[in-house]
Amino acid sequence: MRRTTVGTAGGITLGLTASIGGLASPGVGALADATSLRSALAPLALMPMLSRGCCSTLPEPGVPQPPAAAPEKGDGTGAALSANATLTPEPNRLPRR
Repeated sequence: MRRTTVGTAGGITLGLTASIGGLASPGVGALADATSLRSALAPLALMPMLSRGCCSTLPEPGVPQPPAAAPEKGDGTGAALSANATLTPEPNRLPRR
């Protein structure tokens, strides 16, 4: 995802989390019926530690650098040429020989 789509990334993450929880809850319920509620919920208490361990292996994101400015066309003064400008110098600016 790009850095400009923070809302989309958050929505996808939240939706994925809710979907995985909905898919896993019948399995946890079946495990609780077969054993006990404590043995079914104990692995769920360890999930944040497992997530922390997985996330700690990821590299830290770098600081974004601003894009380099493109050099402007013109006479070297930094003023860009307008759309109607001609490339020939004005008559009073002709170099003398």
